[in-house]
Amino acid sequence: MQNTSVGFWSYVHADDDYERGRIIRLRERLQQSVRFHTGVSFEIFLDKKNIGWGQQWEDHIKNSLNDALLLFPIITPSYFMSKPCREEFLAFKERQEKLGRDDLILPVYYLTAEFLEGGRENIDADQATLAEYFTSHQYEDFRSLRASEETDPSYSQSIERLGLRVAEALKRSRTKTIGKEQKDALATKDAKAEEVNDTVPVTTQGRENSTPGHITSLSVHQMPGRGDFTTIVEAVARAPGGARIIVHPGHYNEIVIIDKPLELIGTGNIEDIVIESDQREPLIFDTNIGLVRNFTLRQTRPFEEDRTKMSGVWIKQGRLELEDCDISSTDGPCILVSKGSDPRIRRCRVHDGRQSGILITGTSQGTYEDNEYFGNAFHGMSVLSSAYPTVRRNRFYNNKRSGLSLSSDAAGTFEDNEMFENNQAGVRVDEGNPTVRRNRLYGNLQSGLRILDKGKGTYEDNEIFGNGRAGVRVEAEARPVVRRNKINKNGYEGVWILSGGGGSFLDNNLANNERGAWDIDISALDFVSRDRNVEN
Repeated sequence: MQNTSVGFWSYVHADDDYERGRIIRLRERLQQSVRFHTGVSFEIFLDKKNIGWGQQWEDHIKNSLNDALLLFPIITPSYFMSKPCREEFLAFKERQEKLGRDDLILPVYYLTAEFLEGGRENIDADQATLAEYFTSHQYEDFRSLRASEETDPSYSQSIERLGLRVAEALKRSRTKTIGKEQKDALATKDAKAEEVNDTVPVTTQGRENSTPGHITSLSVHQMPGRGDFTTIVEAVARAPGGARIIVHPGHYNEIVIIDKPLELIGTGNIEDIVIESDQREPLIFDTNIGLVRNFTLRQTRPFEEDRTKMSGVWIKQGRLELEDCDISSTDGPCILVSKGSDPRIRRCRVHDGRQSGILITGTSQGTYEDNEYFGNAFHGMSVLSSAYPTVRRNRFYNNKRSGLSLSSDAAGTFEDNEMFENNQAGVRVDEGNPTVRRNRLYGNLQSGLRILDKGKGTYEDNEIFGNGRAGVRVEAEARPVVRRNKINKNGYEGVWILSGGGGSFLDNNLANNERGAWDIDISALDFVSRDRNVEN
């Protein structure tokens, strides 16, 4: 049978019906992306359009071990409940294992499922297998993009990333078409090599395997003999690119520099897996791609005014996926994102930084979702110098300055976040130009939203309430667009525009503020446009 490159779109029909065809359209966009990156047509079979799905599936699983055949499970709660979906996945997983591959299942996490978020009561064996696989492998997270337009740049970027992963998997398939005879020959070669090579760097479990498509798995345990290494630094130094390093509970006083593509995953309770340094950053990421998950990362150097500050995590370049970590620093920001980096930071607790919780610098991008930023000496998040992050569903609270600060031409998209009980503003924009929508800014000691020094931006559909001073404060040649917000029950006015301020204010609800709807300096009247606002 000749080699073919095809995929199967494994999804629940009712999910697509509810999404009005959006899941199927995603499959079509992905096909186009793969063709664009490879120059070759790539068909993703879909039971709604391809008659005889079941027979096609069975024939490919049984007879196409040499094919580049990929599975795209669309993860939702219903996927776990669907017997046909589970059977498709398990059959494909078995096929992937026979091939010695670990990159032919490319999950798309579409809607939050309790099975992946810790809710595993009353779960059967098949569902447990799915949950274990999805939580231990990289997936493309589309959950935050369901509410986005399909033309949104973030939506397109996620399709692009998935398309590139498909292209890489297909490339590996072209260079590794191994039939039974080839696999036997390769196994014989490996066995002979082991007989004559007494310098194998790790145990058999973690032995290097350079065959494309395989993932080398190494382990770190502080008790000698329990793992391949006793330190993370040594594991990183001796691991091949693309390896997965599993770190067991322990207190690792190390400076871990990831300078090659790796996965570094803590196993166990996060509070029991600690990487700490009182010298430099405990974690420095300096490569193009990698994953770090489930660690406590502490920078504990005592603060001194006149010296370079150290962060808990320093992302020097590339796309680090930083997930489920607890990060702090007694010397500088908890996380430093250097110029041009593009990380994915999810579900982390970023707290008690001597400066800001996270500092995102010039031209960096990245996606920051479902994190908490609290107790930091400066801002929860500080965005500088033309950086352009995408920030969704985060909580910024109890920071000594503002929850979120943008300055020096910073921009980005900030959606569905909460900024509350910060010592200054919920959001401060100084020369920035962000899009801020559907956030809740409340209980901050000063204004909910403060825009100054030629700040711009669009602020829409937010709830701004219960702040100590004005709901929105505009000053110093700022010119924002403020529309469709609920700005209520603030300690000063709904909108306070100082000398030099201005902007466009449309369709806002400004009722029930302590000092009324507006306070506009007479010198600013010519720069203010107001229409259709509710004032009483």
